[in-house]
Amino acid sequence: MSRFDIKTVKAAAEGRWDAIFSALAPQLAPAQERVGRHVPCPVHGGTDGFRLFKHYAAKGDGICNTCGAKTDGFDMLCWVNGWTFAQALTAVGNFLGLKPEASENRSSHSHATRSTTADLPPQPGEALRFEGVVVFAGTKPYKDTGRKAYGVELLSANGMKRTCWGKELETALKAAGASRGDRVSLVKVRTEERRGSKGAYLVNVWDCLLIRESDRKARGFKKKESTSVCDVGTETAPSAKDLSPRHEAVEKLWGIALPIRKDRDASAPALKYLERRGLKDARWDDETLRFVPNAIYRVREDKTTERWPAMVAAVRKVDGSLVTLHRTFLTEEGTKAPVEEVKKLMVLPEGETINGASIQLGKPLDKLCVAEGIETALSVQYATGIPCWCAISANGLKTVEIPAGVRTVLIFADKDKSETGALAAEALRKRLADEGRLAVIVNIPDAIPSGSKGIDWNDVLMLKGPDAFPVRDKQLSPANR
Repeated sequence: MSRFDIKTVKAAAEGRWDAIFSALAPQLAPAQERVGRHVPCPVHGGTDGFRLFKHYAAKGDGICNTCGAKTDGFDMLCWVNGWTFAQALTAVGNFLGLKPEASENRSSHSHATRSTTADLPPQPGEALRFEGVVVFAGTKPYKDTGRKAYGVELLSANGMKRTCWGKELETALKAAGASRGDRVSLVKVRTEERRGSKGAYLVNVWDCLLIRESDRKARGFKKKESTSVCDVGTETAPSAKDLSPRHEAVEKLWGIALPIRKDRDASAPALKYLERRGLKDARWDDETLRFVPNAIYRVREDKTTERWPAMVAAVRKVDGSLVTLHRTFLTEEGTKAPVEEVKKLMVLPEGETINGASIQLGKPLDKLCVAEGIETALSVQYATGIPCWCAISANGLKTVEIPAGVRTVLIFADKDKSETGALAAEALRKRLADEGRLAVIVNIPDAIPSGSKGIDWNDVLMLKGPDAFPVRDKQLSPANR
């Protein structure tokens, strides 16, 4: 079997990513035509959610306002085309006219390089998501190589065992507070190339979702009190010294943010903004939606800063852990601030992913609604009386994680000419159905207004009021509060 050498392909691609993207990712054409300027995101749509860096031809780097920075062309191709790293490497190698090397010619170098680290390359063709009960987590022999590596062994519902490999798994399990006996979903987010004293090696970056803590008792597993290498401890709050600068920035802004109160003058811009959107009487969780009177807005063009009032929303994993913050910049009058990007996510801390995360406006029981935007989700929660989580974008709607105790999920889809919202809603419905959950898409019956790209449920609320929503909780809907 032959495969391309990573170092050879990377060296050949340097300075040629403009041509590579033109051939392998034509959806990046608008960004290539306006290098350094914001254009519609090739993944999420919209109007200004993506840009390629000015010197992208060298490395192929750019940034999505939702997903964060793409550090090189391979990362970009994996993201925009949904490829694995191996697929991107092969496509670029073929485009550049390079010749793959036989695996036996590379084995001695690869083995020597990788044996110095517990990080292991991805297994081509494997699924990206694995679910089961953790029966082992620690260092163990890696297949028949004679080496040891960090692995997590999962027991699936059908009794099959599967081992996932990579040192980053230990970090992912600790972040989720998962340990032996817990049911988890392990997601291979991406594969990165890193360099050590012996050369380049591949690392799998993982995310872990704790699905149901009660599975430990249900399956008879007992959590050990020892802290051996086979055990993963529970999550503890990091000290200030343990936080990265990006984590610190997120925690600091959230710490100074104020609850939005109708009797507090400082909240006036946020309240005025919500009132303009028909949400004067809406409710939300104070641990999710807050207000900052003078949030910093960084101007990308000249790297200067401005200060504006901002409605700030916590973006959390399904277990409630904080990932980053979403900011809506406002004027004192409650209108959108006159800035290039009114809505911005803070830069993701290293190792974090927004995939699966959401803005959790209410606490669900057995039923939960999901929608794309904050205002849309607030509209749904207000009109139906059912908790609603905001997935932030169409792509976020595809990946949003739902708590294990939720039995019914109502997907309030945006309606747009591109059908992006409808396709995202269907992708979520199918995924939840595959998990054995009841998921129903609630579509907007109204036609898209003339001259508009689409219509969402906040538009419905403003035009027709809460009675226009087809799903309503009799006890918690506005008429019965």
